[in-house]
Amino acid sequence: MKKTLAVALMIGLIAASFAVPAEAGKKKKKKAPAPAPVARVERVVELTYEHPSLAVAPVGGFPTNFPEGGTEIPLGPDDLFIKVEVTDASGQKVSGFIGQGDIDGNGVNDDGYGQFCGAHPAPIQVAAPGQTIIGIYLANGVCEDATPSIMTTGSIKVTLSNMP
Repeated sequence: MKKTLAVALMIGLIAASFAVPAEAGKKKKKKAPAPAPVARVERVVELTYEHPSLAVAPVGGFPTNFPEGGTEIPLGPDDLFIKVEVTDASGQKVSGFIGQGDIDGNGVNDDGYGQFCGAHPAPIQVAAPGQTIIGIYLANGVCEDATPSIMTTGSIKVTLSNMP
């Protein structure tokens, strides 16, 4: 009887060892850590202007010829978004846009982009990353939303960043 009990016990132990899931003896793998979020890289360029532009901004667009005085801003690898804010001594908004020259490579300066009246409400994507901004052009006249654009003297704050 003892022999039968010992054999039955051994068969039971062997059967029980096969019934345990294979993963029970393995260590659980830790999940790979999530990649660290990319940090916002930002730089600010401040410019001033001493007199109004000779250009006039009509409703719906800008003239094609602009007076000299555009300021170049070289762009680095982290300068993917731009936000322009103009503070004029008159206290009024000033209409403007960003120029990067010949963006499409056809040998002709392209019209400006990034139109604003006083400031961009949010950062916009740079049209040609790595290509110098050849000017922030401002004008008296009327903004696209039909508010007056009055330019006397003032400052331009250009915020460049790697994300909006």
